[in-house]
Amino acid sequence: MNRLFMAVGVVFGLCLMAGPPASAAPQQVTLLHVNDTHSHLDAWGPKDARLDGTLGGLPKAAAIVAAERAVDPGVLFVHSGDVMNGDLFFNEYLGVTELQLLQSIGLDAFVPGNNEFLLGTSFLKTVLGSTWPGGTGLVPMLGTNLSTTAYAVLTPWVTRTLIKDANGVKVGFFGLTYASGSVVVDPGPAAVAAVAALRAAGAQVVICVSHFGMDSARALAGTVSGIDVIVNGHDNAVLEQPEILARSGGGTTLIVSAGCYYRYVGRLRLSVAGDRITLLDYALQGADENTPVSPSVQVAVDAMKAGIVLRYGDVYHQQLAWSGRDIAGESDPAKAKRDTPLGNLFTDAYRAVTGTDVAFEASGLLRDALPRGPIVGADVFRSMPFGLPFGAIVRPYRLVTFRTTGSGLIAVLQATIGMGGDYFPQVSGMRLKYDSRLEPRSQVLVDSVHVGDEKLVPDRLYSVTVTEGVFSVVRNLMPWQDRVTLDTLAFNAARALVIERGELGPAASNRIQDIAAIPGKGR
Repeated sequence: MNRLFMAVGVVFGLCLMAGPPASAAPQQVTLLHVNDTHSHLDAWGPKDARLDGTLGGLPKAAAIVAAERAVDPGVLFVHSGDVMNGDLFFNEYLGVTELQLLQSIGLDAFVPGNNEFLLGTSFLKTVLGSTWPGGTGLVPMLGTNLSTTAYAVLTPWVTRTLIKDANGVKVGFFGLTYASGSVVVDPGPAAVAAVAALRAAGAQVVICVSHFGMDSARALAGTVSGIDVIVNGHDNAVLEQPEILARSGGGTTLIVSAGCYYRYVGRLRLSVAGDRITLLDYALQGADENTPVSPSVQVAVDAMKAGIVLRYGDVYHQQLAWSGRDIAGESDPAKAKRDTPLGNLFTDAYRAVTGTDVAFEASGLLRDALPRGPIVGADVFRSMPFGLPFGAIVRPYRLVTFRTTGSGLIAVLQATIGMGGDYFPQVSGMRLKYDSRLEPRSQVLVDSVHVGDEKLVPDRLYSVTVTEGVFSVVRNLMPWQDRVTLDTLAFNAARALVIERGELGPAASNRIQDIAAIPGKGR
């Protein structure tokens, strides 16, 4: 999270597009952008004396947008995806009110991120239809590389390209996104076609709103001619200044990215004179404890919070515990993958409810760190915010118990450690070692696997607790029996253990170790 990419060689006044001297008077284009906000409508992070969060949130971002619009009424504002899913606001309101609030503060366009598709294209259609019935008065959703089928399902809310006027300058937009399955097509040819269409329609500036991450944004800039700016999303990257890359066909492309959770609003200002585009300046404007809020947006967010409290209790102003440091769910990317403090907490919580031999969680389902200082229920939920549609809401994942053999446990460990990334396991009730130098699916050192204090026995049955989300994956990796889906929400299990512990520590406990990272350990 919040990886910091420092641009090298930023030169203000850089010409992005070479061309003959233009006779037209230069006009300023101001672009504001956010990404990966994940329904974090309320301020989050360390708490103030009232137990309110101090970082990010839409009311603070809205105030920043309003201040910029007061200076330049022609400002453009885009969102590069993952608007939804990551906070109780999504589970309760499905993104509808969030999109309407973004529209109220002047959002011009957005690209759907993979989280918009997480519950299926039909679910997204329902959300868009509830937000803008029949497509009336909508904020255009950029779907340049959506498959023909997905595009048809999401019509009339989606468009391949868009041209907006900014102080007399024609600014063209297209959007590329990442999603699993058959939702999208190859972004490269789609981008080439979009740039050509926008230039043919008279666009003087072409902006790609991308939800693919920095590596893909760099590749796109180097291979597709004619893109002036790429607004990045998907990997939560924070760029203090634009990354400037030489592009195919000559000229340069700027890449900008504004972190996550409305923590920042990026502001890019360009001077455009005919076909000559010049970077004036860039600012990454932070939303912190000193940032004012938009009163109208705060009122709307507070009303939404009242509905959440009715269902889940006071998750905002009732302190559950205290932590001297952030309780993180991610391993240090410079070190070996291993168990994490947040992974240990959640899997311990599951076993505390069920009493099973072991529990699993997937690293990719663990999101926000529990912040240092007072911890409230909303913090716990943001740490594992996923769920499934249930009536008019998205219900947080419930706990699932089942039994499998020791060999089944090994099969799950070999598969998930081998796949790595989001699939990398977090565990409770067991410990093990693996060797990342070995071939995937053979990295777990079987003799090292212990359940409790005893070595794992391949033909013994063990009881296991996971969430509904994890079970949907591991059920295909091993034999299982005696499945029971409990009424207990994973969120409530974690909340209960946080209350019980009272004071939380940040340490991992060597439940999972990579011997390749241990000095002096060979194969």
